Amino acid sequence: MSAAISDGDLVRLARDGDPVAFRLLVERHQPMARARARSLGPQPGDVDDIVQESFLQAFIALERLRDPDRFAGWLAGIVLNVSRVLQRRTPVTLLPDWPDGLAIAITAGAPVRVSGAVMDRLAVPADASQAGRTGPPPDQTARDLSLGTRPRYEPRNMAFASGLDNWLLGGSFTEHASESHWHDYSCAAEHGTAVLASAVPQPAGFAFLGQEVFAEDYLGTSVVFRGQFRTAGSGRRAGLFLRVRRGRDIGAGRDIRGPLTEAAVLADPNNHIVTIAGGPDWTRHEITARIPGDTSTIVFGIFLAGRGRIELRQPELAREERSSGG
Repeated sequence: MSAAISDGDLVRLARDGDPVAFRLLVERHQPMARARARSLGPQPGDVDDIVQESFLQAFIALERLRDPDRFAGWLAGIVLNVSRVLQRRTPVTLLPDWPDGLAIAITAGAPVRVSGAVMDRLAVPADASQAGRTGPPPDQTARDLSLGTRPRYEPRNMAFASGLDNWLLGGSFTEHASESHWHDYSCAAEHGTAVLASAVPQPAGFAFLGQEVFAEDYLGTSVVFRGQFRTAGSGRRAGLFLRVRRGRDIGAGRDIRGPLTEAAVLADPNNHIVTIAGGPDWTRHEITARIPGDTSTIVFGIFLAGRGRIELRQPELAREERSSGG
């Protein structure tokens, strides 16, 4: 139902004090915000800080948005600014009396770090029991944001029972200079199936839908990402991937950073990719990668370059089982 409401209308409702409108904006634009933050942030752990602060600043500055229908591009600019500032300024810690602290931090142009007490409040998801509550903004809005969690040591939401929670939409299209291309790909989840698809006839770059987990529990082993896949209209420019992000590469600046191109992705030895021929039937595929001892995180999922769509169901990430000799 929220998809039928434009960004502009949601912004106007949020300005008028609707406690749900801004949460819907967060749900709609969180994948794109996370993708841009991930491409700008030097470390995986910075992504959540950048996204959280960006949405908080967007809420505070909502009245200053001149064209509500351009919320997506405005938010992308905030993500870029927050990422830059985060790397330059000493952070301000946001304590339980956070509305005043947030105003001070934004006035000073300083990045925000959230204390445990405030994070507990931010982490409370919206549900039916809160539908009639209209607490004073931004307090109630913060409760409704549900900004997601940091990468985990184990994969989460692999049956897509919670939509695309813990999954990330990213790719080179998020780095295009023109914001008109920032919505060239879309993703959705329904009935245990995730879908990554082009949203325009000629999408720019490529997109991926994936999940990132810390590698500590898998170091020194081989892992397998497998599942059932189905593609349409994509030729051989769709498939599954398993990426090993190594700490030495990130620290030396050799991790893939913008400009992110299809050629760079294919040439990177840390990427393990299997393409899938198009067809209406579900087929099972898997990909295996060795996890060296200096691996920081593991990213796995599906990708699409150009028109078409790819669907995923029953995904699994597990250690490779070795058969014992007789």
